[in-house]
Amino acid sequence: MKNLIIFLFAGLLHNSSSHLQAYVGQCVFPKHAVAHDGNLRFTAAIPIFRTADVASEPTILQDFAPFRIADVDNGLIQLLEVPGSDHQNPLAGKLLGWANPADFEEEDMRNCL
Repeated sequence: MKNLIIFLFAGLLHNSSSHLQAYVGQCVFPKHAVAHDGNLRFTAAIPIFRTADVASEPTILQDFAPFRIADVDNGLIQLLEVPGSDHQNPLAGKLLGWANPADFEEEDMRNCL
């Protein structure tokens, strides 16, 4: 019975990694809400990790901007800066860091071109 539980758990972990791997290249935007004054606000603070390890020291995401998923590892997504709608982002093409996929929503690819 114990072996069966371990086998099922290992399969679950493999499926979640495979599921996330399918999102490499997709466009995402931080989860947000509209405040009473009409401005966007984060629904929660979004930690950005330097490595694909939640034990690494995070910084908090400050910008409302779309990102492209560059890689998936350890249940986290690696975020890549994109040009933005005005094509004026000087950081386009640079890696931002690693984040929890639950903190982001999928966006149309046109928002990341």
